[in-house]
Amino acid sequence: MKILVVDVAGEGGGALSVLNRYIERFKMDRENEYIVCVGNLNFEDCENVKFVKFPWVKKSYLNRFYFDYVYIKRLVKKYRPDKIFSLLNKGVNVKNITQSVCFHNALFICEKRFSLKESRLMWLYQNVISFFTKRSLKKVDEVFVQAEWVKNCLVKSWNIDPSRIFIEPPQVDEIFKRQIETSEYKDIKNLFFPAGPYPYKNHITLLTACIDLWNKGLDFTLSFTGSLDNLSEDCQNLIKGGEYPITFLGRLSPEGMRKEYERSILVFPSYIETVGLPLAEARNMGIAILAADCEYAHDVVGDYDNVTYFSPFDVAALKDAIAEFLEVK
Repeated sequence: MKILVVDVAGEGGGALSVLNRYIERFKMDRENEYIVCVGNLNFEDCENVKFVKFPWVKKSYLNRFYFDYVYIKRLVKKYRPDKIFSLLNKGVNVKNITQSVCFHNALFICEKRFSLKESRLMWLYQNVISFFTKRSLKKVDEVFVQAEWVKNCLVKSWNIDPSRIFIEPPQVDEIFKRQIETSEYKDIKNLFFPAGPYPYKNHITLLTACIDLWNKGLDFTLSFTGSLDNLSEDCQNLIKGGEYPITFLGRLSPEGMRKEYERSILVFPSYIETVGLPLAEARNMGIAILAADCEYAHDVVGDYDNVTYFSPFDVAALKDAIAEFLEVK
């Protein structure tokens, strides 16, 4: 069977993690041939997986619209696939062909709604793109999600047929298996937050809490993935207001992530996630976790006993959680 895989949007963060996991699965499936459409990422072709790049797609919303609703038909005509697998959260604009979709963006179905003033991009996703996403999911043959709560939400809020929704929890890379005992982390004084610069990741609450604790004399450090320049103006202004023990690590490999986990407490204030893969990785590692008190976090962390929850919108609650944990440890 020839399968056309479409993921011209995922270039980092959770979306890239999802793509990488599927690519490894494709390589193992020697019975099928895969043509994988990506944006500006570089992958090497192998025996049964061929990559086709479309770097122009993300240069503008108009380009993306053209690809989704016009150009995709050319690709289908060119490659004549037996099936289409979309990692774009929605189906593509092609009829009379079996379609599966990996839906992994909780922004569409979360309770928190963004105003235009808060974020034009988030508002666009929730009020425009979500319309086309919902309509497409009603037409595709299969929808794959990462968590039970996402399936329940699609059924209840979007009226998607539950018999067409399949749960595939993300697999944690073997590199994140525990190799030392939790007790060895007792002297750790670094907080680590691996996340993209999106508003719902909630860097602002974490930074506000940490700066207040530093000003009160609490001794600890804070590390982020990414760079300062990618954070919001409000976040940058907070940080530039003083000399704080903050490190930006850029994009980390799995090996780099593991090393950071080994010297850190994971703090995860994000209030919109499907899973929150770092939570699963940290649990596997056996390290301490400070997590937003949200459904997704409880779902992935489960009965793990080395976790403290806090309200993601309450700076005082996060300060108390950090201070209590660091002072106790």
